Amino acid sequence: MSRNIHRPSFDDFLSKDSTFRDGHVLTLFGLTAYFDGREVHAEGINLSDRKSVRVTHGNDDVFKRAFMQHEHALYDSLIDDDKCRVVPLPQYTGSVELIHTCLKTMVGGFVLKYRSHSLQVYRLCQIRLFHSDNHGFVLRSKVDRSVQNKMVYKDIFSYRTLFALVKKNFDSGIDEEIRCPVTTLEAGSDKIRFVLKPINWRLFVDHVNNYLRREHEKASSASEDKPYFSVVDSSKRQRNT
Repeated sequence: MSRNIHRPSFDDFLSKDSTFRDGHVLTLFGLTAYFDGREVHAEGINLSDRKSVRVTHGNDDVFKRAFMQHEHALYDSLIDDDKCRVVPLPQYTGSVELIHTCLKTMVGGFVLKYRSHSLQVYRLCQIRLFHSDNHGFVLRSKVDRSVQNKMVYKDIFSYRTLFALVKKNFDSGIDEEIRCPVTTLEAGSDKIRFVLKPINWRLFVDHVNNYLRREHEKASSASEDKPYFSVVDSSKRQRNT
């Protein structure tokens, strides 16, 4: 049976929850890189206070000089930033030729930012980048490249979407377990994958469920306090009798 409640919102939840109010708890993500299914890099990244991370491969100095010359506006916004940390990928020493080929065109890489409660990716490399996830029902979507001084990005994870999913289950009375949101980026092939997970997703889900329960209880209590019958005027009551 569905719960007939008013419409709690993501913004209302943030305003009432001291743990998530300042947003810093939401900006922590786990980043893992895989070459041919083998983990080659893993770390936690903090994108609070407008920080960003650029994942790249190859000669980054050469790329930065060329990029600064031809894409000066993008350079100032995405690369020449004290808050942008570079994460260089290790050299691949395996025998899969496709990985060697893809990594040659991954110079410049991609930038990860956190804006408006969403994880965003900006593609700078020539190699095609694809996004998929298990929470927004995106099977495989191309990430366009930021070129010709035009900044292009894609939202690859949103806490608003996760909030809506938890609320949908709650309103429908579904006790189904929410899975860990997993976002995957593929560089040219599924042989080169980057997996991103919000570190505090479980804490977020638990707090949202508690918030929804409180709002439901308040709405139910308010409904019970309303009189079911209007008060009849005494003079009318006497005439009716």
